[in-house]
Amino acid sequence: PAGAFELNKRGHTVYVQASAGEGSGFLDEEYVSAGAKILATAAEIFDIAEMIMKVKEPIEVEYNMIKPDQLVFT
Repeated sequence: PAGAFELNKRGHTVYVQASAGEGSGFLDEEYVSAGAKILATAAEIFDIAEMIMKVKEPIEVEYNMIKPDQLVFT
């Protein structure tokens, strides 16, 4: 949520996949409070985001979701 807050504060739209932060102890509501928008699936995010940020590398089911003009940061 802190990173989402900083990016949002600087004018970026931040999308977070629903329940993505639960493994780290962060609830969706915390991301929303930080200014992020929650989307249900990774596919929804890959479809509209200019930059994809992940804790780990993309997984095989995500390979075809990455567009040629997207930046992927892991």
